[in-house]
Amino acid sequence: MFTRRTIIGSIDLLKFGTHKELERFALQYQVDDHIEGTSLQIRINSLLKYLLEPYTNDSIIEEIVTASINLELKILKQAENFFGALDEQPTFESKHPELTQYLENDGYSIVNYQLQRTNVMELNRYNKNEKMKLVYKGGGSYADVHYYEDPFYNQTIALKRAKKDEMSEKELIRFKYEFIELQKLDSPYIVKVYSYNEEKVEYTMEYVESTLHKYIVKNNTKISISTRISIINQLFKAFIYIHSKGLLHRDISTANVLIKNHDDGTTIAKVSDFGLVKRLDSTLTDPDSSIKGSLNDPNLIKVGFDKYEVRHEVYALTQVINYVLTGNTKGGLYNRNQKIQEYLEIGMDPVINLRFSSINEMSEEFARLKHLIK
Repeated sequence: MFTRRTIIGSIDLLKFGTHKELERFALQYQVDDHIEGTSLQIRINSLLKYLLEPYTNDSIIEEIVTASINLELKILKQAENFFGALDEQPTFESKHPELTQYLENDGYSIVNYQLQRTNVMELNRYNKNEKMKLVYKGGGSYADVHYYEDPFYNQTIALKRAKKDEMSEKELIRFKYEFIELQKLDSPYIVKVYSYNEEKVEYTMEYVESTLHKYIVKNNTKISISTRISIINQLFKAFIYIHSKGLLHRDISTANVLIKNHDDGTTIAKVSDFGLVKRLDSTLTDPDSSIKGSLNDPNLIKVGFDKYEVRHEVYALTQVINYVLTGNTKGGLYNRNQKIQEYLEIGMDPVINLRFSSINEMSEEFARLKHLIK
């Protein structure tokens, strides 16, 4: 319910209109009997007096106050549409700061030019100074990954912490860039990130217990054909989505695909480690950048890592697919069916123009051949 000062401030907004607008407003909300007087201000005061009477129904007060605020918001929105979203264009908050505060105190806020009721939920989070026991999970050249048990959510959270003392300024920028780009992505087949700590140069993320490499080493003899096909299809979906966002992962490997096993038996593949991610329009990679990524096309040494493109992703992903199919850690293509083997050879053809041109094309051809896998 609105407090007295909110009602007064809201009805006072009507003074920016005309007699005709006030009359139209009063007729629309059936309070025309309560706008008596000759001047606009006297008529507004008459309406205000009615709303502040103890016998006036609360629902009527709420309707009139909301309508007067939304009328002002409508005017502001029309002004923005006409003049454009300029920096000097006033907002409701900047034009009526006191009323905005009154509304917030009453549990309301302005959202997309509409007055809305604000719901508040109190969180009894653990003390900010409470320390979490970090368990080391693994690490690479630029960062270490730990995990801890969150007592509030009762789940495991991963923490990726940069080795900031060993990193260049550009590498530190890339570390944060990894988080920013991951935060924009929304797919069940891409690891989720939560929050970034500027001071410690670290971020929290979804914890997934195993890499694809470790999962297959441990379970290779028990993994069904249907599960292998499912994992491959999930990877197709992940990279089709990543590429649709104008991104190249550039470090596809069996270590950078994580596997999450759910209690109901579902196995989900999640692409992780976007430390080398690049936007197609980015200039972050120098022409003389050294080749990175364990499964990347060796021809990149000749052409330069800055020339990396989708067909290089095809090359690396094909190797991951071969590993999912064979479980062979010592190399060697899947050889139980000639057409499947030819499919893999196309994906890794030394001549880049003979490879699949996109992950979509890879996926479509795989769908046509998958019944041959045995």
